[in-house]
Amino acid sequence: MVEDYSHKIIKLFYKSCAVFTKKEPVLIKLYFKSYNIPSWIAVNILTTAFFGIGTVMANYREKGILRRYQVTTVRPWMVLTAQTVQGTFIFTISAVIILIFGFLIFDLHVPKYLGSTLLEILLSLAAFFPFGLLINSIAKTVRTASAISSLALNLMIFLSGATFPKWSYHSLARSRCP
Repeated sequence: MVEDYSHKIIKLFYKSCAVFTKKEPVLIKLYFKSYNIPSWIAVNILTTAFFGIGTVMANYREKGILRRYQVTTVRPWMVLTAQTVQGTFIFTISAVIILIFGFLIFDLHVPKYLGSTLLEILLSLAAFFPFGLLINSIAKTVRTASAISSLALNLMIFLSGATFPKWSYHSLARSRCP
């Protein structure tokens, strides 16, 4: 019975890997594997914003850590800045790992305009980190923050085409995706 499930999992894995090597162009003379790694960097930004900032701040609030900061000289902007710097650092480490993987496995090339690419990543971080704080403000507990983060993350991942190319979706899903 275990072999049957492991066989199905391996078969599913190989079918999903076939999507990445399909020779059908998705963008202008680009294949899906050409923008798979940048898509996963975007997913990394989302997970860092939602789970690295939103749920951590909800945890601090639930445990009363933020209330304890009020009697010290630590100001709220210092806590937010520290969480943002920590999230940026964690994102940078994981993005470097993803890029190394992309260079070794997918033969990824350095972008032609590296400066504008880095600026775009920084602007994306600045745009999505407030969403993590928004989730923190909506959720009263860590469990609620995790649930809202998971829902938002999964909707953004699968409807954006970051995990699978839109041409591989069912026709009904393809017509609903932007």
